[in-house]
Amino acid sequence: MSIKVKKRCSVEDGVMDVYRKYAALALENIYKKLNGLRPSSRPAYLQKSRGDVARLNDIVKGISKPGRGMDLEMSRLRSIDLKSISVEQIKGLNFLVGQTEGLIITLRDYEYLEKRTGKKMKHERYDHGDYKLYVPCSLLSTTKISELHFVPDLDPFVTSRHYHHTGQSVEPGHANPDHPVQMRPSSCWGGFANPLSVGLTMVDLPELFRMMRVFVGRYNPGSPLSHPRFGRGRL
Repeated sequence: MSIKVKKRCSVEDGVMDVYRKYAALALENIYKKLNGLRPSSRPAYLQKSRGDVARLNDIVKGISKPGRGMDLEMSRLRSIDLKSISVEQIKGLNFLVGQTEGLIITLRDYEYLEKRTGKKMKHERYDHGDYKLYVPCSLLSTTKISELHFVPDLDPFVTSRHYHHTGQSVEPGHANPDHPVQMRPSSCWGGFANPLSVGLTMVDLPELFRMMRVFVGRYNPGSPLSHPRFGRGRL
């Protein structure tokens, strides 16, 4: 009997440098908000934020002990269902980039589709290739989830990137983008909006990338990436 061991996500050294830099900004924002509250409201806010404050403090101070600080965050990052997380500079801007691997999307909401179509649905799985998940570093410690990019490796410049996410071309008369992050992202977040926003504002990179990986794994049988010319589609 053979036992398969899942490979852990590879985390580039520069990711932790970004983590530490923006953790300091998130911590600063927490204290700014605290100081702006009425004295009677501060205890409740501190109680709500104490976990993030402790985590961010450890990161900023560079503490790295078993189960704490940078060691803990590295372990959390490496446990995410991604091949790698790296830092890339694109057009003078820094991005955190998560690379998916073995992304198979399964059709799950059978009952909804059966009621809508009146047809009995089969258990269907789709292979859309892998994705790169781009997070502009400038978004960290903000709430701007609208600028996150989910780019398919099969066709990085496709407009219909995902059933719940598109990348629009630039306005007529402008030069065509030479990198997919120059396209305008648009997403239907549904229930993902709040956890993604919290991941950004609290600079919780493991939770941010975990939720992005779950989001991109939601089914999309109508995607052009399922077209036979990609050699992909229904399995």
